[in-house]
Amino acid sequence: MSVTDLAQAEGLLHLGSGVARAQSWAYVQAHGDVLLPPVQVGAERWRLRWTPPGADAASHQAVPLPGWHALRFAVGKHEGWLLADAALATCLADDGVQPDVPHAIFCALAADALGNVSRAVEAQLRQPVRWQPELSMQPTAVWLAQNAVSFSVCTDEGAARGSGAIAMDDLAGWQRWQQALEEAPDADTPRAARVVPTPQWMERLAIGVRFMIGQTQLRASELRGVAKGDIIAIEKWTSRGAALECVGTVPGIPMLGIAAHALGKQIMVDAVRHTERDMPDERNSAKPVQAKGLPGAATAGAPVASFDDIEVLTTFELAEQALPLHVLRNLAPGQVIELEQPLNHTTVQIRANGSLVGSGQLVAVGNRLAVRVSAFVHDTPDHA
Repeated sequence: MSVTDLAQAEGLLHLGSGVARAQSWAYVQAHGDVLLPPVQVGAERWRLRWTPPGADAASHQAVPLPGWHALRFAVGKHEGWLLADAALATCLADDGVQPDVPHAIFCALAADALGNVSRAVEAQLRQPVRWQPELSMQPTAVWLAQNAVSFSVCTDEGAARGSGAIAMDDLAGWQRWQQALEEAPDADTPRAARVVPTPQWMERLAIGVRFMIGQTQLRASELRGVAKGDIIAIEKWTSRGAALECVGTVPGIPMLGIAAHALGKQIMVDAVRHTERDMPDERNSAKPVQAKGLPGAATAGAPVASFDDIEVLTTFELAEQALPLHVLRNLAPGQVIELEQPLNHTTVQIRANGSLVGSGQLVAVGNRLAVRVSAFVHDTPDHA
């Protein structure tokens, strides 16, 4: 089997770290429907929107884009290119886009049209803007996709004025570009009011919530001996009448805790807490509990003679509940989460120090709650 260096791979866009970060930032803004501050060009006020290139940009031939013009600029010590398609270039320089017009003339006309923009940049950054008419280039679609951030232009009334792109020479230039845009004043939208709405598809995104119903301390040797059909006592659990108290957590959001109780096919929310102080970590507050009823149980406080004597926190959770993001965000006391099966038939997940090691069903052994194991890690082919 041959291995191809990614730098030599054909059909892939090859991006530098600076432009990759710039494109991600700009195109996320575009998807959030965030417009840049308007710019005054001549008698019109233009609005720019970042627009990512087509998905097939990497497959385009490396031939110059017809009608495109490039203006070399420098802002302080940072240099780059401002590129415009035929429509945008005509708006900037009118007859200066004709093939028989020298590039220096086109640059002079375009720079004059962009005078307000240059002055605004200079005022904000306190650095001079310089145009360099002696330099030129003809961009290709591949070059734009790999080196530039693309945008479209329209007037306040929505009339299209063309498309363009900006390319900075290095990472420092891109960082300064992004900083300038983030700090740009916007007369239409106060900075504090700029809120990017969460897209609808993300609001519907299913987030897994784990509800722990109890825990037990087992020695490593005891855990290794667990097999299908065994019954593991849950040493630490709390009932509320006929209901079981449980604590919901979301992997990746350690500060979120959901206090609830489960009964029948429902989980009733009692409280939603968003700080560690409000919702103490059960794993840290648990006291070691001897595993009763199993052979060779360790005496509390005895020295660990081998790795087999290490205590493993074994927790028991209801099958992960998938809640849409908008439901999880607005979860409040009194709300109900429906289970697919009644509590006495639902699958209980068994975790050892947080790692999923098995599953089973709840059973009662006298007045004690337990789980009958239906599957365990060493019952699978990978652990045979």
